Amino acid sequence: MTSLTPAGSRVRHPAVALLLVTTLSSVTGCGRILPAPETPQAGNAPKIELPDAQPGESVVVIDTNEPARVGLVLGHTSAVAYGSRGGSAVVYGSEVKQICSHTPCAVSLPQREHELVFQGVEDTDAQAMGVLDVKRRPVAMRVAMGEVKVYPGAYYGGLTLATTGLVLGSLGALIAGGTTYDYESNSQVSNKFLGMSQGSSIAVGGLLLAGGIALAYIFQPTLKPGSQVTFDLSPISK
Repeated sequence: MTSLTPAGSRVRHPAVALLLVTTLSSVTGCGRILPAPETPQAGNAPKIELPDAQPGESVVVIDTNEPARVGLVLGHTSAVAYGSRGGSAVVYGSEVKQICSHTPCAVSLPQREHELVFQGVEDTDAQAMGVLDVKRRPVAMRVAMGEVKVYPGAYYGGLTLATTGLVLGSLGALIAGGTTYDYESNSQVSNKFLGMSQGSSIAVGGLLLAGGIALAYIFQPTLKPGSQVTFDLSPISK
């Protein structure tokens, strides 16, 4: 799970888990997408001290349903890695600057569209992404956090187990399906694969395949997107 960097610093790191799970789901068909939480209600913003807006900027009050860090996405990157055997993989990343260490908070942002990422302070699985269009009028942004759960060990272990079962069953059916002439008994003898008959190879391979598929399904990445609402900021005394 990716953590946001300290305020004022900029660093390139692997894309946040939300982007990883969304990409995995769209490219491979793996991953479970859950419904987003109900859109939070607009209302009075938290009574906190407001910063002075610089020219060309506006004040934004950010509130979440649980304490969260807030990062400003400065840009996205991608790189292609090529393997020695001709394979390739695309690695995605984001450049994120932390603007808030604990919600609720108030910040001053340039008057344009911004992409924000949220990560729970106590529950790091609680995450969200949102787009905020900052205009001249101060606004409040209220976010209902989503959730990202990733189990790489169990998930890829299940895929490996399923692949092993498929290979074992296929090779067992192919190799153990034939016969070899035994000169001692002067008869045809059924072949063995890893000491197993054809039926046993297929049965064991089928069990591994089914168990691996079940394990990968149970522990597939899960994404529950967050939801947000923005509203004009009511006058608050500093």
